[in-house]
Amino acid sequence: MALSELALLRQHLALSFAAECPVTGTSGEKLARLYEIDDVNLEGVRVLDICSGVSDFAEYLRVKKRAVPSAVDIGYKDMARLITRSESQVSPAFLRSIADASGMYVYGQAHSLPFADGIFKYAFSFNGLLGVTDQDHDLAMASLRDAIRVIGVGGVLQVAPYDDQFVPRGYQPHLFEELKRDGNVSVQEVNSRLYIPEAGSIYAVKKAVVTKLH
Repeated sequence: MALSELALLRQHLALSFAAECPVTGTSGEKLARLYEIDDVNLEGVRVLDICSGVSDFAEYLRVKKRAVPSAVDIGYKDMARLITRSESQVSPAFLRSIADASGMYVYGQAHSLPFADGIFKYAFSFNGLLGVTDQDHDLAMASLRDAIRVIGVGGVLQVAPYDDQFVPRGYQPHLFEELKRDGNVSVQEVNSRLYIPEAGSIYAVKKAVVTKLH
């Protein structure tokens, strides 16, 4: 069924917001703690970071975890502009990785990921699938389903922050209820933590952990 003109307009506005929203770059070590993967063996494992901005998480996965990471972001169409727009200090690790492993940074949109079906074991998204694409319900659903498409059976997608206060319409739980009705995933709400050393604080962060069943 074709999208209505109004739905297409909403999606266009949401994509425009995604392309111009504030650019952030949460460090790889912080995200590793949030996702609780410090003790997970990722050597040789394909991992995807969605809406990654200027985060050095992919570089952390490549160097520290010896994984085979890809990072996708709509901003990678013009990396220099993305870095200029960044609201956070761009880490030296991210800048080095652009030269050393530029191939892991892929331009793409979250609702239409430029990857084949089932090629990743893990996919992650912080302040991207939730926090950006969920400005529009249909775009968020399309993005979540496409993230599930690119992970294999038994693969896991983690998305954060899972919290209604970040979304004006407060429909995040409904997104995951819809996903469960698709019948091929299980969904858990998990309490985790995000350590911000600059502020000397640890923040409680809820995440959604989606496992692909078949």
